[in-house]
Amino acid sequence: MILISNIILFNLFIIFFFYRIGDFFGFFKLAILKSIIFGYSIFLVLTYYFYFLFKIDVSKIVTIWLVILFILFIFFLKKFFKLKKKILPNNLIILFILIISILYFLPVYIYGEQFYVFRGNHWDLFNYLSIGSLFNNYDFSILTEIDKFPQEYKHFKNIEQIIFYRPLTSLLIAIYINIFDLDIFLLPYLFKVSLILLSAISFKNLIDNLEISKINKIITSLTFTFSFGLIYIFEIEAISHLASIPIFLTIISEIYKFEKFEKFDAKYILYFVILNCGLFLIYPELFCISSIICGIYIFEKFFSSNQKKNFLKSLSLVLLIFILLTLPSYKTNYMFLLNQLNASLYSNKDWWGYFGSFILGKDNLVQNQSYVLQIKDYFLNHNLFQTLKYIIILHFENGYHFFYLNLIPSFFGLYFISLGKISSFLDWVNLLLLIIISIYLINVSIRNILIFKKNKKIVLCFVFFFLFGSFILIKGNLWALIKLYTYLSPFILIFIVVNFYKKNLNGSFSVNYPIIFLLILFPIYKYTSSNNGIGKLDSFPSIMHRELKTMFQWKLEDKDLFKCSYIDVEIEDYFKRSYLFLKFSKEQINSNLINNKDINSDNKCYLIEENNKFKILFSADENRNNNL
Repeated sequence: MILISNIILFNLFIIFFFYRIGDFFGFFKLAILKSIIFGYSIFLVLTYYFYFLFKIDVSKIVTIWLVILFILFIFFLKKFFKLKKKILPNNLIILFILIISILYFLPVYIYGEQFYVFRGNHWDLFNYLSIGSLFNNYDFSILTEIDKFPQEYKHFKNIEQIIFYRPLTSLLIAIYINIFDLDIFLLPYLFKVSLILLSAISFKNLIDNLEISKINKIITSLTFTFSFGLIYIFEIEAISHLASIPIFLTIISEIYKFEKFEKFDAKYILYFVILNCGLFLIYPELFCISSIICGIYIFEKFFSSNQKKNFLKSLSLVLLIFILLTLPSYKTNYMFLLNQLNASLYSNKDWWGYFGSFILGKDNLVQNQSYVLQIKDYFLNHNLFQTLKYIIILHFENGYHFFYLNLIPSFFGLYFISLGKISSFLDWVNLLLLIIISIYLINVSIRNILIFKKNKKIVLCFVFFFLFGSFILIKGNLWALIKLYTYLSPFILIFIVVNFYKKNLNGSFSVNYPIIFLLILFPIYKYTSSNNGIGKLDSFPSIMHRELKTMFQWKLEDKDLFKCSYIDVEIEDYFKRSYLFLKFSKEQINSNLINNKDINSDNKCYLIEENNKFKILFSADENRNNNL
């Protein structure tokens, strides 16, 4: 198992790496935290070009970046010895690295592979990993030719099409596979933790625009890091979404600096364009959300500007450079985005029950498989609103008399303090607590809204997303509405944590410590239970099908594998074969999953499933036939 000290050092390296790229010889003169996210954006854009446009294989891409880092480090040392600057002149970064690395890897150390092998959405995790493994082993020129596509990877469903679905995230996972000699299923988890760290940094960038004391900014940033919204994205394996958050929040942090467009500031224009290109290439859906928010602020700024000509020139240049830089991603991103927009408006996927049932509280009927099937059958012959009414009736009929009181706390990320059935005196106490918390949340919300209504730009943003969300709801696409909720979750957290209606003696806004306390209880509540590596079993989407972990032990003893010259896998289950394929591919182990040729050897082994575990049998084993 990877040591926690190595995780800390790697995350320190990642931050330093992006900082050096973003600092770019001091050309842009950015603050340290913004330099890190800017460097991350440059890295995304160039890495996309290296692999998908120039068809450079992953090993060479890693070498190129190491050479670039070496050159930047030499220039950095010259600057360091000349100006006597610290290597990382920001203790906040060290604090973030230590807290996030240690706390996010603590469950891994406690629960092992059963915890990290996959989290809430095994389908997406296997898609990301299979494509990452494919990219690591083959350059893109081979993958675009149908007759040359590797036959062994066709085991993964629709992989020939999925490689064109905003594939940059899978390419980043391929780089991790190439660099690290670790369990391939630990690598996405390590990658996600690095993204959480970048998200904390970008959230700090965002709230630096608010009049909050320095210590409260740090507390709020760490609260965001361990809050419901970010952990939700982390758990459902929405890795592309997670990878986009650092850039998204940094772009939004720039909305009060659009006056630089009036001055036709070329450096700022280039900085802003690269951020947006990075966001579009990693997750175009969130790029649309940031474009809407920025568009509202730019629109207002333009009409109040005395330098409209320069403003138009700046915006035209931004648009021109953006199109030129992103046009090569037409097939992988533009076409994918059009399909996603069409799906969000007209598709009627029934994933909303799994991904959105938390809104009803931690204990509700959607957790019960028999009721899920009953609801699905009803949904086949009725519209969404009739189905929602049916769900409400079912809850009342089954003793969930106060489930509607869970809606407000759950919306603000406090679903875990909700109430199910009333069966004891403690439940009545919980009911009273729930009512008090709901009233408190409503009070904070109303008082903040009264402040926000004076800001036309915030009102316009709110009205747009409210109308858009209502339109999606009317169209019956709850899944798209849930995604919109997750996109806006950082702002929901700020809205409920910062008291915009109340200032301290020093003139800064106060923060809501009772709410912060409740929010940071969530990971403690969630991960102090094992349940076969799932965590707390409730309505939070930490496992799509519980039996995948409760009924099977995901662990393969590496020491046994290397005794075999060839392994014949005699398991039919798709996900178990996929798991073994990825393990064998990473460790370069010969098997019938990758090589269909049957090899007769004294060291030939057979892999079967026995007692809900993987088991290796050797060809010389006299009991093999009995086991099979």
